[in-house]
Amino acid sequence: MINFWFTKCAPCIDEIPVLNEIYDQYKNDINFIAITYETEEKVMAFLEKHPFKFKHLVDAQNFTDALELQAYPLNLFLDANGILKYIENGIAYVMKEGEEGMKMGDGKEIIAILEKLR
Repeated sequence: MINFWFTKCAPCIDEIPVLNEIYDQYKNDINFIAITYETEEKVMAFLEKHPFKFKHLVDAQNFTDALELQAYPLNLFLDANGILKYIENGIAYVMKEGEEGMKMGDGKEIIAILEKLR
């Protein structure tokens, strides 16, 4: 699983706790990589306050530009042979009954994809 994100992206930040839970559940079966165009210094400072368990690739501006990414977060799912199988936006926000405002979903869409790839 490859997650494209950046430190000022609110949905990217909001989904990190759910992604960390997914990482904990699948870390023995799936490789998790997070890619950002931002500098190592900026990312490391961010990660001190917001732990994100994925392996981080930073300073990837040329790579993200080449992919012409239009929206963040973005998740790519490759099979064991490195072939791209699924592309998903970030975890969807949901309305929780009896609560005001939108809340981060549980990542069930991502889990379903990981189960197919496992």
